[in-house]
Amino acid sequence: MSDGTAVAYLYDGTFEGLMTAIFEAYAHRPMPSAIAQANGFQPQFGQQAREIATDEIKAGRVVAGIRRILGDDAYEQLWLVFLSEQPERGQWIYDYVRMGLPIGKRIRRCLTDERVMRVHKWSGLVSLQSARYIQFVRFSQREGGVYYASIQPEYYVLALIMPHFADRFRDQPFIIHDKVRGLFGVFDMHDWAIVE
Repeated sequence: MSDGTAVAYLYDGTFEGLMTAIFEAYAHRPMPSAIAQANGFQPQFGQQAREIATDEIKAGRVVAGIRRILGDDAYEQLWLVFLSEQPERGQWIYDYVRMGLPIGKRIRRCLTDERVMRVHKWSGLVSLQSARYIQFVRFSQREGGVYYASIQPEYYVLALIMPHFADRFRDQPFIIHDKVRGLFGVFDMHDWAIVE
């Protein structure tokens, strides 16, 4: 990498994978020219790709650093941007973190910067869709007393709405089916999980 060749760091599509790629970007110089999800990545002319293996410890260190330096609000925004599932989300989050680490929580006031505007826009869109599904999801009772609802969200909001419904329907087992992603949010009156 020291020969000036542009290198893209590729992660496995998980949030932990992205955080690991950001860790590796700071651990090795020069910084990568891009951070992207491995699935579907097309390198630019002359760009090399390096796959980054997900490491929970490294990912945890990046999350802790973001929360400590940029604040919990910024971390929540980055999580929402990740849930947008936009192909460029890894790069957007990396750019925001790179900008934010030197200036800390002041990044939230840099509202005219393109990197900050992008994070505000996409986190807002995901948050808005999550709030709408919380308001408008309707359940029907199925055989065996299980309640069922299906949703078709543009963004991956199932992880955001499950805690609300698990708290609201503590004494009722239910399933929320995300038909777009083929996922099920399942609550058994004790715990909830998202399964395929």
